[in-house]
Amino acid sequence: MNMVEENEQLEDDLLAGRGMDILFCLMDQLKTRKEIARRLGMPVYSVQLYLQRLVNAGLVKEENEVAINGEVEKNYYLISDEIEIMNRIQSSAMEDDERRRKALLSAQHFASMTRNAIKNVNMTPEKPNKIKAYFMKAEEEDMREFRKEIDLLFQKYQEKEKLEATDTYSLFTVLAPYEMED
Repeated sequence: MNMVEENEQLEDDLLAGRGMDILFCLMDQLKTRKEIARRLGMPVYSVQLYLQRLVNAGLVKEENEVAINGEVEKNYYLISDEIEIMNRIQSSAMEDDERRRKALLSAQHFASMTRNAIKNVNMTPEKPNKIKAYFMKAEEEDMREFRKEIDLLFQKYQEKEKLEATDTYSLFTVLAPYEMED
């Protein structure tokens, strides 16, 4: 497979969800193929293929092998701690059409995750939930301050995470300039 085909395959994988699921596992501090495979209910070999594509795309790095229960295993880490990692797929040399296409792929995957979260609200209305959207005119500096507050709020609740808990909750935040589509 050549590099163009590899990049197209990576985009398809991320859009289909498995590549993104693996990125989310890495964000949850899972580091090995086996940990990720166990979490996602996938064969270890399949996880390895996705990880290799993510490494080749520059989204994930692999580090020294470690011995776990007598087996040698590599650790995998995100290149960045931020979800903005999706922007690393883009390069500064990319044409505007290509940049728009890749942004659309990211938006479609985000929309799919959001749709699933909203569907889950309807299936479990007794669980804590909130869906809210607000569009406003504001000064850029005020929005920069708001972003800092959002980051602090995420940090506060990430510190409260309990991996042994049975429920998983999603929290999506989009803070961006907004323009109506034509």
